[in-house]
This record gives sequence, structure tokens and C-alpha cells, in this order.
Amino acid sequence: MKSEKYFGRRKDTVKKRSKQILTAALVVTAVFLPAILAGLHYSISSKKPTEKVDEKMYVTLSSEGVVLYEESEDPIIALTGSLVSTVNSILTDSVKVTSVPRDITDRAPLTLSVKHLENTSEYTLFFSLGASKNYYRDSSGNYHAVSDSASAAFFASKYAQGFYQSAIPPILTTTAGDEVIPATVQWKYRNDSSKLIDAEGIKTESEEITYDMSGNLGLSFEIPPDDCSVEVYKSGIILYDVNHKNLATTAVEPGTTLQFKVKAVWNETDTASFCGTITYNFKVLVRNQSEFLLDREEYSTGSLAVVSCTNIIELDRISFSSTPDIDVEPEFFRVGDMVYALIPLERTLDGGDYTFTFSYGATEQDIPLKIKKTEGVSLNVTGDTEDTLSDLLDTVSSGKYPFPTIGIEDSHEGKVYCQSTFISPLGNTEPLYGFGTHFEGIESGVSHTSLGAFYKLSDTSSAPVTAINSGIVAEIGESEYLGKYIIIDHGMGLRSCYAHLGAVNLSLGEIVAVGQSVGRTGVTEYTKTEGLFLVCTVFDVPIDPAELIGRDLIGAQNNQKDN
Repeated sequence: MKSEKYFGRRKDTVKKRSKQILTAALVVTAVFLPAILAGLHYSISSKKPTEKVDEKMYVTLSSEGVVLYEESEDPIIALTGSLVSTVNSILTDSVKVTSVPRDITDRAPLTLSVKHLENTSEYTLFFSLGASKNYYRDSSGNYHAVSDSASAAFFASKYAQGFYQSAIPPILTTTAGDEVIPATVQWKYRNDSSKLIDAEGIKTESEEITYDMSGNLGLSFEIPPDDCSVEVYKSGIILYDVNHKNLATTAVEPGTTLQFKVKAVWNETDTASFCGTITYNFKVLVRNQSEFLLDREEYSTGSLAVVSCTNIIELDRISFSSTPDIDVEPEFFRVGDMVYALIPLERTLDGGDYTFTFSYGATEQDIPLKIKKTEGVSLNVTGDTEDTLSDLLDTVSSGKYPFPTIGIEDSHEGKVYCQSTFISPLGNTEPLYGFGTHFEGIESGVSHTSLGAFYKLSDTSSAPVTAINSGIVAEIGESEYLGKYIIIDHGMGLRSCYAHLGAVNLSLGEIVAVGQSVGRTGVTEYTKTEGLFLVCTVFDVPIDPAELIGRDLIGAQNNQKDN
């Protein structure tokens, strides 16, 4: 049996040691606590999940800077037929080529932008329906031939809508030629796989736009629908409920505003390349029929025809053609309620019967006319005159004749100044030689045809030169052959150039009245005599100045209209 004394001493020793251990533990903890906490923090933070990398592919398909489609998707799990899947097939299922067909750039290109894993690449697609091969060009300029299967998948998708003409609904136009914007569209087109696909992105308009109609009411479809109903309202009351084909027989008083509601249906069949239903909701302002007039029935080569038009709203919608073709595209100008254009008849035209055809909206008008071939006077030159002629031709070939191109850009563009009778620049003085005069060097064979009229004074003193009609000073200059010259813009493309001047009285941009002094006659090394050289052009086509003298281009048209 152990003594109490023994156990007592043992108990005290254990208690003492426990206190020592506790004290040591506290000391160790205090010393190493920061390190323990740091380690614990690292252990916890190291177990946090890392930031996930964006594995989506971002694809943008554009045409001429306009975005057509945008999609993003993980390419690994992208659904078949999606833009990401389709583009991925094009780019991966292709072969780099060293040469491509010459006509590849004739195809309307599509721009493809692809961003994947922070990398962005640009491609140009050269695709075409029915092409033996389709290609794309990468950002380095390398070409790749796309596989047939990848091409077929693209054309079978909705992203190839722009390649199918049948994806565009037939256009509805008024008698004035306005294209009517639909209110609603439900449209399908058949692709290369004979599948009907819903068309997307077709422009619609919820607002009631007002269009023009001239003469009778009328609507025409680019491709006639299988069924069409037209409701016409005036002040909310229905006037007509007809088929669009019967609408053309309906006449309405000019100045009337009507409301149209149209529904057109193209039926779905096994062979139809498209089908759908389109509705239109718009207003119409009925106007008088347009009319075109020429100021003469017969003209000569080197002259100009003046056409006047009535009931024209938009000038740029007037079209012109001629039979035989005179190779001219006239520009039309508005003067009050009338519209005018000058049509130059070049001296090189053949004589005979011609027909001018004008159209505007529903109006198409044929005007017959005769053009008489005018042969210029031929003059033989010898000696010093022939030497001068040779020097002149050198000047002509250098581009200094008949006169420089007008470089001024001012607010006079589109204005018509010549609204009175044209007068002679030198009173009663007749030209020594006129437009079309042909000079032939007997010994050298050098020839030259004058594209203007030269006025020679009877004495050596200078005389005042006057403007043949009102206008604005468009250019003042000096050249080897022309000497000092001034160009006046009379409007409608008509310009007059006064050359061989001894003095100029006007400044650039100055408004000139008919009969106002522009300067005085002068002498050049080619003329060696006091005089004036007058050149007239319509949009840089030379015409005979004599055709203008005594003629009122605008007033004559108004008088004819009144008669």
C-alpha cells in the first residue's frame, strides 16, 4: 500500500509540470501565431476555384459594313445549323490554295469577324450560288477553298438569305414609280435544299407614308400575287374595294388624298420558290399627269434641244433615252412650276429621224424629231497661216482647248440664270468663221475644226464684249491659245467662254446680267488681229453659238405651254 505522503508528492509534481507545459504552449503559440495564420490563409485561399476562361466563339457576319447576323456559342457544343457551327465548318473544312479564279472578286463579298479565346480574326467570304468552288481570304491575304459540304451547309442555312432573289418579296409601286414599304410581312423562300425558310430583316413601316399617283389610280407588283384586295378610303369612308388590276380604271380628281389598305397573297405550292402574305397601309396624293415638250420639231447637229416638263415632283426620277442613241444623259432643273433640261446634239451625229423617250412614274412619252446634218465650211490654208495652224494643233493636243474645266464650287450649282433672249457678244458684228469650220493645211495635211465662232473687228481698235445672257463668272484665266478668257455659267449646264480678250472687267463669282460688259477684244499670236473667240458648251459638249443668238430657252417654252 502506497503511503499518502508518496501520493501527495506525486500529485504536486504533476500539477507543476502541467503548468509548465501550458506556459510553454502559450509562448510557442504567441511566437508562431502569425506564421500559423498566414499558412492557414494560404491553405484556405489555395482551395478557391480559379476564374473560368471564356470559351465562347463570337461571330459577326456583315455586308458592306452592315451587320447581318451576330451570335456567340461554345464551338464544341454548338448546335448544327447555328452561325458558330456553320462558320466553324467553313474555316476548318477548307484547303489553302495558291491561285483563285479571276472572277472571284466579282462576287459580292461578306465580311466575317471571329473572336475566340481572346483572339480576333477577320475573313472575307467570296461565295456564290452555283459556283463550282467558294473561297475565303484570311487577314494575311491567303485564299482558302471551302469544301462542298461546308458550302452546301452555308447555303442551306438562314444566313445565306441574301444570296436568294426569292427571299426579297415582290416590290409594289404606284403610278408615280414610288416603291411602297409594307406594313407587315410573312415571307418564305426556297433554298438549294428545296426547303422553305422564313425570310428575316425585311423592312416594314408602321407609319402611314404618303405617296404620289398621277392620273388614274394604279398599283403594280413586280410579280403578280395569287390574290390581292385593295381598299381605298377618303376621310375614313370606303370608296373602292377592288382587285389591284381593276384599280387602274379608277380616275380621281387631282389634289385628292386617299388612304390605301392592301393585302397580297402568294400561295405555297410544291414548285413555288416563295410564298407569303404582305399587307400595306399608306396614303396617296393624286396629281396631274406629267407632260414633256420639245421647243422644236427639227434641229441641226451642233445645236441643242430644250425640253420642258410639267407636274414633276422629284427631278432625279425622270429618265431619258433616244433612238438612235445620242449618248447624252440630260440633267433637269426646276424654274418655278416647270422643269427644264438642255440636250446638246453633237456635230458628229448622223442626220435623220430620231425619237426622244421621257418617263416619269406612270408617264412614258415618245417625241419624234428630225436632226439635220450640218457640214462645216472647209478652208484651205497655206504659208504662214499653215505654220500657225500647226502650232495651234500642238496647243490643242496639250489639252488647252476649247477651255479648261471649271474648278469653282459655289452656290450657283442648280440655278438657272439664262431666262431671257440670248444676244450677240459684239452687237451687229458677224463671225469671220463659225462653229464647225474646217481648216486644212494643203502642204502639211494638218487639219483643225473650230468648236467656236471667231469675230474679227474691221479696225485695230478694241471693242467692248458683252455677256450673251445672264450668269455667274465661273472662271477667269489665260492660256497660250485662248489668251485672256472668262467663263460664264448660265445654268442648266450651259457655259460661254469669251477668249482672246485684251481686258477683263469682271471678277470670279460675280453675277452678270445679259448685255453687261465682260471685257474688251484683244489679240493673240494665233489671231494676229483684233477680235473675240466665243465657245459655248452644254456639260462640256461644244454647241454652235449661232444657235443661241436670238433664242429664249425658257420663255419660248412658257409661250408654247400657254398656246
